[in-house]
Amino acid sequence: MRMMLRAVMDTAKTNETIRTGRAQELWASILGHLKPEAAYFSPHDGCRACVIVFDMQDSTTLPVLVEPFFQEFGARVEIAPCMDRDDLMKGLAQVAGGH
Repeated sequence: MRMMLRAVMDTAKTNETIRTGRAQELWASILGHLKPEAAYFSPHDGCRACVIVFDMQDSTTLPVLVEPFFQEFGARVEIAPCMDRDDLMKGLAQVAGGH
């Protein structure tokens, strides 16, 4: 299922991962594991943030996916199912068709 993960990272904790040189290694590991359809990085409420869209095959992988954000970046994390345009159009066609 296509999922969207939003993470807002603690500035001090993330600064430390950058200072120690671990940031690139962590992001390579996270993105390598998630194999995202899309990943975007920007400031949010004065902190570093990201939005990552990926396919989650099994909900039991959730702890493995989010723990690096909690442990390494002190992040606030939200995760939710999401749709692309084609999914939306397909779903709306089903609603319009009375399904």
